[in-house]
Parts: sequence; structure tokens; C-alpha cells
Amino acid sequence: MRPAGMLLARAFTDPSGRFALRYRRPGSPGTVLYLVARRGPGALATVLGSIPSGQVTDAPLPRRVVVNERTTLAAGFALAQFLKGRRLAGNAVGLRNATAMVGNLVDVTTGRVGEVLGTPLNGAETSTLAAFNSLANLVANCVRSRPLCFALLNAARDGWGRLPGDTLQAMASIARNPWRRVDPIYRLAAFRPPAYRPALDAIMIFIGLAGPVRTPLIGLPERPEG
Repeated sequence: MRPAGMLLARAFTDPSGRFALRYRRPGSPGTVLYLVARRGPGALATVLGSIPSGQVTDAPLPRRVVVNERTTLAAGFALAQFLKGRRLAGNAVGLRNATAMVGNLVDVTTGRVGEVLGTPLNGAETSTLAAFNSLANLVANCVRSRPLCFALLNAARDGWGRLPGDTLQAMASIARNPWRRVDPIYRLAAFRPPAYRPALDAIMIFIGLAGPVRTPLIGLPERPEG
């Protein structure tokens, strides 16, 4: 990927939220293609894929994608260590692996939960899917309400107190700092009726030797063996 990033295309959505982009496929192996829809502090995103070595001209990239709260969460978490403000930068192998993780969390062509996250050993068998949906509801509340959006950005400050610039950066910040401000983040996610279910009904609290310890809202899903 180009270290500084490159804008390939820009478009506006129609009243129904549809859009079309025309761009020239980059010629560099290892390039990661991603899409961001912005309006104020709200930024919905998805990852189209990466171009592997030897497949510059015919890499399998989707022609149709859905950009929603789930794809934004998946992009923010999978690419958290590579997201620098509004751009991606980092090791090509790491970026390629992170791009593959997006596909484990969501189906970028439908915006629905991905197969790895939605089926055993995950799915209804663990709390990971509910936690994922709760964080997607957090983004959905931001889309619906600008005050809730700014409350999300404030709750997603990093360890140095820096405010993320938009919702995509907020998801990446939460991924990098999963132990911070869990209570306000959960309350914001549950502020309105959930757009995505199942969602967490409460924050799980475990009593340990050092007292109450709140679990992170989300971890990486388990991959079935074999």
C-alpha cells in the first residue's frame, strides 16, 4: 500500500443512500482498497479487499458493497493498528491479514454478520456476536443523533485523552483501548432500541482478587479448526 494513501474516487449518495464509483485499479501488489462515507463526525466504512502479488489485474474485488454500522465496526477493529487519522499505513503483510479479518466479521457485499462471527464456535454460543452488535448499535446511534455522536467520540478518547476525529476512528480507538470507559460506552450503545440484535443486555462483571473487573466489550472471534 502507498504509505500516504491515495484517493481513487469520490461520489455523493442519492436520497436512498445508493452510490456508484468509477476508479482505476491500482497497479501495486499489496494495495488495500477501502471506502469511507462521511457526514460530519459520522464516518461509515468498509474494506473492499487487498491486491495480492501476481493478481494486480484480476484480483477478486467486490463490485457491489454495503456500507453500514457493522462494516464500520469491522473495519475499525480489524485495521485499528494501521489506522492513522483518516489514512491506513503499515506493513503490507499485516494489512493483508487485517483485511482478511474484516471478512470474518462481516460480509461486505451485504453488510450482514460474517460467517466466522455468526456461526459456531461463535454465533449464539458466545457473547462476542452480541458485543459486536452492541458496538454497531453505538455507531447507529451516532448516525441518528449528532449529540450522541459527540458523546461517542468523547467516550472513545485514547489513553492520552485525544479525541477521535470520527466514528471510524472511534471504533479503532475502542479496539486499541478495550478497557477504557466501558460503562459510558455501553450506556450509549443501549440509549436507543437496538438496530442490531442480539445485543448485550448488561455489562458482564467478574469479581477477581483485585475487585470488580469489567470485561472488554468485544474480542476476536474464534476460528473453527480444520
